[in-house]
Amino acid sequence: MEDGLEAELDINDVDVRIEDEVAEFVPDKELESVGEEDDMDELGAELKVDELNVWVDDKVIELRFEVDELEVGKVVGLELRMVDNEVIEPGFEADELNIRVDDKVIELGFEVDVLDVGKVVRVEFRMEDNDVELPVREPSTNESGILFPAHAQIQWDNVYNTCGPPSNTNTGGAAILAEVVAMAKSAGNFMDSVDSKSASPWDYYRVITAFDAFFDAQQTDAQTRWNTVRANLKTMENVATPPMPIWVSCDDTTVFGYDTVGMVSRQYFKDPATQAKTYIDPPIRLCAEGVVVNGETKYLSAYRSPLQDYNLLVICPKETSENILLSQLSYKEGDALYSQTTLSTTFFHEMAHVMIRDMKADTSGGIAADGERYGWGGTQEVRSTYSVQNPDSLTFYAMALSMEEYLWNSGSAVSLQSQYTLLQQNDPRPIQNLNLPQPTS
Repeated sequence: MEDGLEAELDINDVDVRIEDEVAEFVPDKELESVGEEDDMDELGAELKVDELNVWVDDKVIELRFEVDELEVGKVVGLELRMVDNEVIEPGFEADELNIRVDDKVIELGFEVDVLDVGKVVRVEFRMEDNDVELPVREPSTNESGILFPAHAQIQWDNVYNTCGPPSNTNTGGAAILAEVVAMAKSAGNFMDSVDSKSASPWDYYRVITAFDAFFDAQQTDAQTRWNTVRANLKTMENVATPPMPIWVSCDDTTVFGYDTVGMVSRQYFKDPATQAKTYIDPPIRLCAEGVVVNGETKYLSAYRSPLQDYNLLVICPKETSENILLSQLSYKEGDALYSQTTLSTTFFHEMAHVMIRDMKADTSGGIAADGERYGWGGTQEVRSTYSVQNPDSLTFYAMALSMEEYLWNSGSAVSLQSQYTLLQQNDPRPIQNLNLPQPTS
């Protein structure tokens, strides 16, 4: 991180610029306030400046951004200035701010006595080489505090109970979260064993062929791709502590709907805690709203909606496997990898969007230019291009290495014995080069 990273925030249109040779972002459309036209008490925006997220709520400003290199304990010094350069508060102390430093992520929030809409606020961050113990940011709640009791970071619907009775969802949710972490750790450990040259011949073959299947090991930047995938799996190990709290719903009709305003149908979001409605322009695609792709109607299996102080994650039950955990599945040779999806693998995919900031997204059924691609076919479409940014590619790779009874690099389950026979018949070089033993069963 360069000394003197500056963010210039215009509270009216949230125009954000990062100077000092970092990046620049200007919204492609005007951001509107929530509520009546003259009510600017709540202005929420999530802006991407590799990444810079800004939230403005009454007199509170919150920022979250990532930097390439950051050592914990070295972020100090903050100046907040109004447009006329009058210093509001020169040099906040760390204990006066709500700051969290986690690897490459900085989160901070602060209050000002007077925050006039439209005023420009300049925030200056400086790096200093001293050990400053920064206070940990408490998990966010909403006004009523009912969505995230006991500082929960991931909460299954505790208002409408759309995901089932609390006793079931609390237990099931914990199991799903544990399996997501286990998938990430398992895949990461396999990759580490390859790096350390401690992998068995068949494990080495399994990891390399799966990596090639999803991320194209023949590309000139294969090592960079390998490192990125490994780092992303490490990030997914920390899924229990997301950047913002996650509230999970299994029925979006409880929180989204439509009103006729004049002659126009307008989509709204109804806050599950306050029941307050916020109109959404343009509307987002909901579970029941299909899109036709190549003559076939496609529906969402899940989606996310960033809100002011938490992320809403919606699971669409009709398009999600009834199986909860990958570890509960039974599969056989020839079964397709894509058919092994469970609620936990869907959750892995969605949390990849939340945890890994440059993951591609798409709500058009996987056909948007430069958007994410779904299923085995989708992973092969982006295999040689932006596969490391495709959530399904990471999800299926983690699945393939977690279901280690079979090899999955062809997109279907193949036993070690079958693969050994194929190699003997078609290309025995891997057997010779890796000293692959003939499987005993």
